[in-house]
Amino acid sequence: MLRVKHDLLVVACGAALFLFTAGVANAQVCPADAGNPCDSANDADLCTDGVIVCNAGVPSCEQEGARIWLPADEGSGAVLVNAADAPRQAEAAVGAAVTWTTGDVGLGVLLDSTLATSWLRIPKAEAVSQGPWTWSFKVLSTGSSGTVVSRTSLGQFDGFRYQVDGTVTLEGTDYASTPLPVGFWRHITIVLTSTNLKIYHDGSLVDDFAIAAQPTSWVSDIWFGQDQDSNNGGFQTSDAFSGILDDIVYYPRAL
Repeated sequence: MLRVKHDLLVVACGAALFLFTAGVANAQVCPADAGNPCDSANDADLCTDGVIVCNAGVPSCEQEGARIWLPADEGSGAVLVNAADAPRQAEAAVGAAVTWTTGDVGLGVLLDSTLATSWLRIPKAEAVSQGPWTWSFKVLSTGSSGTVVSRTSLGQFDGFRYQVDGTVTLEGTDYASTPLPVGFWRHITIVLTSTNLKIYHDGSLVDDFAIAAQPTSWVSDIWFGQDQDSNNGGFQTSDAFSGILDDIVYYPRAL
């Protein structure tokens, strides 16, 4: 079972600590500071999450958290604030037709497939990894079809796409996964490794596909609620998503 805890999952980031010169109080010392949180009094670096670890007597930092985490608890406005741990990244734009409603936890965003401006848009620069990566989100679909998330790559308008009927597309190849139920919440986690595409529902692995090809360079932004027939466009109401989204999370690595 995969447990995606946005505030507790710890993974190595490889970020080195920036130590102050001798005589400054807040410099890490190994092994005395091993295990201290990176926002502790003995932390003098730019890393704000995780714990201090020692490798061959040299302190370094493990980071926890995600690059993108959109709790969707704003209640109104034109953006979803990124609550991910350091480094903070850009916000996600909210289409004019999107409204807020009760989410799985707190509030969520309500999307309507009949409205052209029903979407969430995350800038391309915030999720540049071709792979491995992990997307996680909570979703309640009110229909049996529609595209939950999409982005285009250099060679394919269907570079990455996840649909309500369970179809996951990667570099133009469709993988038939387990459909979403209608009217019930699911916590979906999609993990791309160097060789496989894994789909989790509520923490349980439901499908594991050997992929035909890794994605090439991404071209479009990431769009929730719309399918793209051109880069950042070509939306059709017949392909759009209706339902509620909550807690959208992205890691630039496979969990």
